[in-house]
Amino acid sequence: TRLEGTRLVDQALLLAAGCDSGGPDDDPSQPGVTYDVEYADDAVVLEGDAADALLSSDGTRYTFDADALDAAGAELAAGQVVLVEGTALRRITAVSESGGRVVAETDDATLDELIENGTLAWEQEVDFGAFTRASLVMAEDEAALRTGSGRTSTCSPTIAGTTVTFECSIDGYTLRFQIVAQGESATVQYQVTKGGAGNSTASFTGTGTMSRFTQDAQIEYRGGALESARYENDGLQVQMEVRLAAAGSGSGDLDYKLPVAALKIPFSVGPIPMHIGIGLQVVASLDVPLEASASATASATFSYNGATGFSFDGSEAQTQATVNGHDFTDGNFDSASLFTPVDAQFGIAFPRVSLHVLSQEVAWVHTGFTLGSRITFGPVCKSGYTRLLVDGGYSISVLGVPLLEEKRTLAERERRASQDGCADAARSRPATFGAGGVPLASR
Repeated sequence: TRLEGTRLVDQALLLAAGCDSGGPDDDPSQPGVTYDVEYADDAVVLEGDAADALLSSDGTRYTFDADALDAAGAELAAGQVVLVEGTALRRITAVSESGGRVVAETDDATLDELIENGTLAWEQEVDFGAFTRASLVMAEDEAALRTGSGRTSTCSPTIAGTTVTFECSIDGYTLRFQIVAQGESATVQYQVTKGGAGNSTASFTGTGTMSRFTQDAQIEYRGGALESARYENDGLQVQMEVRLAAAGSGSGDLDYKLPVAALKIPFSVGPIPMHIGIGLQVVASLDVPLEASASATASATFSYNGATGFSFDGSEAQTQATVNGHDFTDGNFDSASLFTPVDAQFGIAFPRVSLHVLSQEVAWVHTGFTLGSRITFGPVCKSGYTRLLVDGGYSISVLGVPLLEEKRTLAERERRASQDGCADAARSRPATFGAGGVPLASR
């Protein structure tokens, strides 16, 4: 079965339609960064050598060297907000001292509790050299990825010239991701396999290119409240050939949701730790019985380019997306079986670009490419589909607005193909991307 090429374009799609300074206005050590703030009266900021006073933490209990705190002129007390440069922002609930150690019990704190007035702004270009300082984290689900709890697997890059390669395994799946810098763009290759070496029963692969892009943001505080926020990803372009191959990957109604993965690229705005996440979220739904000598293959080429972001004016937020173009072409699907239905689907959200402030995800957008292949009998019907999905969202509680969050589908296109005589083309079981919760295909 072959899906003929098609091109769909959306033009300008809009949905939802200063003081004592905590840092220099334009820090020459951090090009493109502005950190000009007045801290709250109850704030304690440990930066530079003073940050070394922190000896250990378990997420809520922070242990400091008492002499180092004295040398920094810092005295910790219940009720204070403490920022440790590059590490954490916490509200102190209780303090005790013993044996030269100061132990602070803490709760979560937000930036509006730290900053009375001021501006944080940055422009981070994700040029592909940034991947040399990234780490790849695979997690059992979205919550484990965000918090670092649960089952996770972390691997560092192998670097050879301009080629950066990551390889991680978890839950019987192995992910190999490689990016090769080529000036303004990079070649991207990924492969997810199910099963051990030499005994793989399913393989999901992709090869393509991604442009360097810019992440631009500005946050303003006045009177200890978030006055405005703006966040944009600009110039994001990706083209990817996606392939699915499964042979006897399982019997009966098997439904796999592959582990979530993300590359973390760290940076800072003044003493505030942040990172850009480049996600590689993958989902699959497989029913390819071994006893029926069943197999399924599918491939398609996808592309997307556009800009996404959100803005907040003190009371309302808007999600914006400008979709300059998105295509899918050259779809091919095939399934085979000894008179037993076969249904195989695969989707990848790549890139899933996110902004994390103080380790909390503030905003994200993902471009999802999905495809599926199916065969049914009585009469014999082979069918397939391809789908492109752009999702985005934000949750700005760490900035000081705890109830303001949104998830939204920014663009969606789907094409189906089937043999002559098929009464119904590829009505497959749903599988979803965790962030957007949108099915790969409808029933």
